[in-house]
Amino acid sequence: MLFKINFKNSEPFVFDFPEPKKSGIYIIQNVKTHDMYVGSAVNLKQRWSRHKWALNAKRHHNQRLQRAWNKYGAECFKFSPVAYCEVDALIKVEDQYIQLFNSTYNISTNASSRKGAVNSPEHNSAISEKAKARWADEEFKKSVSQKICATLKTSKKIKSAEHHNARLITAFGKSLTLNEWASETGIKRETIAYRLNHGVTTEEALNPKPRKRGPK
Repeated sequence: MLFKINFKNSEPFVFDFPEPKKSGIYIIQNVKTHDMYVGSAVNLKQRWSRHKWALNAKRHHNQRLQRAWNKYGAECFKFSPVAYCEVDALIKVEDQYIQLFNSTYNISTNASSRKGAVNSPEHNSAISEKAKARWADEEFKKSVSQKICATLKTSKKIKSAEHHNARLITAFGKSLTLNEWASETGIKRETIAYRLNHGVTTEEALNPKPRKRGPK
């Protein structure tokens, strides 16, 4: 269920929630330019505290909002909850408010997308710790090593085949690649390669009707 709150009042919002922890949608509004940042939070009061700390420390993940904060000063911004909703509905409702308001400070126009977003130092630290834990697992390292080896072997086979196909074979006064000779003679390239690898002369290998060899 959605409870709309009037956010047009120019006075800064005073946290007087019915419950200590409330989830919902909020805006951070520049009172001079009327530009806004729309966000959602499981705990609105805690989220605003984190925003203020990051902005004052010049470490906010949203560079648009950070630049505006630096330019106009903290006194030109106010935080206002605009809707209360259940946690599982936050993203859907946030999307609606991003489209509704002049959310010029939002990097993405889609709440479920992180395109263009910059991770916070805390988020990067969490990613780093998770990666360290994975690489400390011997089974994980073994699995990655096996995949790399398989990829390298496949790559070598492809390069070898490409080199073999590009090698010029000279016969009958002209030099052509294996594929070109196959097209010229109507003989499968595999057949030509097989003959050459088993001691047959070039001219015989390229002969559609090679001379039959008797027992030595």
